[in-house]
Amino acid sequence: MYKVLVVDKDRLTRQAMSIMIEKVEGFEVCEEVSSGEKAIEVCRNESVDLVFMDVIMPDMSGVQASSVIKGIDKDISIYAFSQSENVSLTKKMFKVGARDYLIKPIFFKSIQSILNDFKIDNPRTKWDKYGELLKCIENRDLEEAYNKIPDISDDILMHIGVGNKSEKELNEISKAVLKINRCTDYDKNKIEDFIEEALHGQYRTLEFLLFYLIDSCYKSNAIKSYPILNDILTYIEDNINKNISLKSVVKDCGISQGYLSRIFKKTFNITVVNYIHLKKMMIAKELLAYRELNISGVAFQLSYNESSYFCKVFKKYNKKTVEQYKLGLIKNVKGV
Repeated sequence: MYKVLVVDKDRLTRQAMSIMIEKVEGFEVCEEVSSGEKAIEVCRNESVDLVFMDVIMPDMSGVQASSVIKGIDKDISIYAFSQSENVSLTKKMFKVGARDYLIKPIFFKSIQSILNDFKIDNPRTKWDKYGELLKCIENRDLEEAYNKIPDISDDILMHIGVGNKSEKELNEISKAVLKINRCTDYDKNKIEDFIEEALHGQYRTLEFLLFYLIDSCYKSNAIKSYPILNDILTYIEDNINKNISLKSVVKDCGISQGYLSRIFKKTFNITVVNYIHLKKMMIAKELLAYRELNISGVAFQLSYNESSYFCKVFKKYNKKTVEQYKLGLIKNVKGV
């Protein structure tokens, strides 16, 4: 989907333009704002493809705002508009990089023509930055999602690279996944930390970010269906480094084992024990990636009584041994 920003001081105009834009396949309005300053803020923090910019605004003119936006990202396409034709403003807008200048009232045929031409000039690659992630959530199978995350992570990094625009892309992906799934229970600071580490060479961090996003969405959806799961999931989160089992969860949360097993299977498509192991395995990969711990040290951190049992569980869920995983980390660092 192409992301469109609509900038106009008049709320009704913004709403009307947004409706027309979203009638054209492949486009969605990411934000509607009332000033040039707000438009600049959106373009700094989000990935935007097109801007429809009102030229005459009270605080900062469309010319000034467009100039700054082009400085942020020269690839953003700007389409200017105003209430009446003004030769001087038209020249200024084209000088700062506007692709067209429209006069109000703006009708659907004009919007449709502009957007269709834009698609021809800016064909999207076949890569869908959200598709695989959303499928992982829609399928309601957390173990399947866990297995797909490393490949999705590599695919995202291959397409966005590393840099300022990459940070916007990762923020956009995170926001979109959470928004589409109406997920509100997540730690914004944790997401920002993951993104910052990923952009500074800690490439495996993206894998941890994606699991966090998907897990947050699963938990949010599960709690909406069965509010009692809020206590269960909170208990697991708070005690994930301890030796917890299905019996301890049932005992401490005061719920029937049979009922818990049924609703957990419906919402996560795995057992409670599988869920606990998956969470522990992701933490194990973080510990192996960023802390100089040997196998017994990681096993101890996660309350696995025997290193051999930890290694067995690790291989089951990651389809590779701990040694093979660590070797992969070394290769990534060396760029092999």
